[in-house]
Amino acid sequence: MVVPVAVAVYALLYMGFESVYDTFGVTPDQAGITQTTIFGHLISTPVLVFLALLPLLGLAIGLCWAVDRITVIRPVETCGFARDQPGGTCSDSGLVISAL
Repeated sequence: MVVPVAVAVYALLYMGFESVYDTFGVTPDQAGITQTTIFGHLISTPVLVFLALLPLLGLAIGLCWAVDRITVIRPVETCGFARDQPGGTCSDSGLVISAL
């Protein structure tokens, strides 16, 4: 699965380089663009995308953690409230079964 995708991306890169340098009337080989250069671009692109998205992933995880910490009702607090009410019980999961 990876090899066909890599070959397709490689071909697209080569065609892209070829069309850009065709504008100036030279071939990629004449401009010094070799197979190694194209392969370097092929490998470096996913690495750079991963490195760019890594801080965003950390920020998203941090925001989810902060929202969870702010909005969660802790079972101990809920059970304490249920026990203080007449007839209130608390289940094993910590949720109030009856507060009347």
